[in-house]
Amino acid sequence: MKRLILISSVVFLAIACEKKSDMLENANNLSNVKVENQLDPVCEMETSKHLGDTLTYNGKFYGFCSSKCKTDFEKNPQQYLNK
Repeated sequence: MKRLILISSVVFLAIACEKKSDMLENANNLSNVKVENQLDPVCEMETSKHLGDTLTYNGKFYGFCSSKCKTDFEKNPQQYLNK
């Protein structure tokens, strides 16, 4: 029983570390991205410090602090662009 718990724990930790590595790699990739906007159009957070997701809309590349803000923007882009 102890051996099963130990093996399960090792497998879990290996998977968790791999996922964290993927997340860090994605975050590093976003740090070099140039976007049209200085502020997230939804929450107005600075995209240079908090870039979490991106979207191309009408030929322009917009940055967002999170996927949630991107999703909100996709529902009604003009609402946020006309601010």
